[in-house]
Amino acid sequence: SAQAEADALRKGITAAGGQALPNELRKAVEALRNNQQADGARSERSAANRLAQLAEELVEQPPEAVPELAKKLKTSADDLDAIAAAQDELRKKAQQADRISDANPREAAFKQLEAEQEKLIDRTRDVLQRLTRDRAEQAARDTRAALDQMESARDDLEKGQSANRTQADAIDRLDNARDRLDRTTAAAPQKLSDEKRRKIAERVKALVQRQKATIEETNRIHTQMTSNKKWERPLLVSYADLEERQLAIAVEVRELSESDFTALPVLARLLNEAANAMDLAAGKVKLRREDALDADPDTAFDVELELANDRTVARPMNLAARRLGQLLEALKPDDPKQPPKASNTAGPPPSGAPNPMPSPGGNPDRDFVPPLAQLKVLRALQAEVNEQTLEFAKLHPDPDAFTDAEREEVKQLETAQRDIATLFEYISKQFQDQQSGQPLPPTPEKNP
Repeated sequence: SAQAEADALRKGITAAGGQALPNELRKAVEALRNNQQADGARSERSAANRLAQLAEELVEQPPEAVPELAKKLKTSADDLDAIAAAQDELRKKAQQADRISDANPREAAFKQLEAEQEKLIDRTRDVLQRLTRDRAEQAARDTRAALDQMESARDDLEKGQSANRTQADAIDRLDNARDRLDRTTAAAPQKLSDEKRRKIAERVKALVQRQKATIEETNRIHTQMTSNKKWERPLLVSYADLEERQLAIAVEVRELSESDFTALPVLARLLNEAANAMDLAAGKVKLRREDALDADPDTAFDVELELANDRTVARPMNLAARRLGQLLEALKPDDPKQPPKASNTAGPPPSGAPNPMPSPGGNPDRDFVPPLAQLKVLRALQAEVNEQTLEFAKLHPDPDAFTDAEREEVKQLETAQRDIATLFEYISKQFQDQQSGQPLPPTPEKNP
């Protein structure tokens, strides 16, 4: 931020003439001191104009939305292309005029071409102003150089001389400016996608921080309650706030899932699991608080029981935080050190490669997160299921001895495995369709 402000100040000072501004102010003071009102007024007006330029440069301009700016730059590119074509036609006419042997007709032809060159100069100035306003600095630089060549060509035609070289240089500069704009507009969909991902990542990061703060508050309450060896009223009030906090965050998580992740089923699963875990945690908090209120005050404090109750609350809270963290990891921006990918039709990108640009006609709601990022999430989810399955098998080696609760746990593991398999098939199809250029598959339906 400080660097951006420093750059803005330097730019403003340059626009105001640098040291010329304080010099004008000193001249005004000196002239007024010597009763030279006219000179003082001129210096004051000059300084005022420079201050106005400085103020104008320092006004913070909100960045224009990517789609609207891309449309403007596309229009400017088309105009530059048309001007270059007209300039090339004018250059050919100038070559023909230069072959006229009779001096008077040749001079008249050059005079007519001079007027046409002036019209092209006016058209180029208009485009240059738009490019400057839209902050297309590199294209504006090439257009300004083309304008200089076109003005030199006009001067040559006015003198009755051939302007072939300067006109050819102007065409080259115009082509360069157009090519720069074409590259900028071609990158607009990826820029828009990156901006959407960044904004959503900021929302997810805020949710992660709030969930972690909730976990820290839960730990604080438990530690203090254990230290006091009883539930005091202020702690119970704070514990009730945790329930409301979890339910409120769960609502925001579901809203985010429904608004931005309906076309990204893997990431939507993370959000839904996080929201469900928050609801479960809120229920556990409520149950623990009610048990504390209903407990017999004469009953001895049971450290082990309270520790077990705390684990039942902490487990879904931590799961929610972990799911949100996995989503935030999937939304991380591309590695700027990685080279840009030439095409998204040569198969799935290698691990760590930047996102392929959304293909024309693709779904912008899912293009902002590539399949590779979702595949990494699936791999993490599969690792968790594997770990849970192994742990369950160690604790319960005899299937015939399963209790109802243990059978329910096996059913949950089975459902989780089935969901991951369905999502993996979907992501694999995305990779195949990217390679073949086919439309992406429809979002898989949720299991009942």
